[in-house]
Amino acid sequence: MTTEAARDAFVDRLLLEMDRHHYNQKDIATICNVAQQTVSDWILKKKFPRMEAIGILAEHFNIPIAAFYEEKNKESIIISDDGLREIINIYKSLNSDNRPKLLELGRLFLNEQRNKEEKQ
Repeated sequence: MTTEAARDAFVDRLLLEMDRHHYNQKDIATICNVAQQTVSDWILKKKFPRMEAIGILAEHFNIPIAAFYEEKNKESIIISDDGLREIINIYKSLNSDNRPKLLELGRLFLNEQRNKEEKQ
């Protein structure tokens, strides 16, 4: 992985975790004990964080350090709708036996909504 690719992967993951946890740059700066400008420089890809900062972030977010070096994937899409984010987090937290139950519940609500709309 090139330095540029590593920097891109770090920023993608950092922004994803910031979005998931509703954190801003000041929050990240406090967690890592760095200046807010330093976090801004990371996000703008002007600087790359020290390994210590990446370790602190990984521990704080309860993810492996390697997650900050993974190539961008479909999960890194930033979701701005709080309800949708919560549904996704709930789905991910469920085991394989309960995930289909959540989907079925959603389908029931959708069918009920369609039936009401058709009657109007």
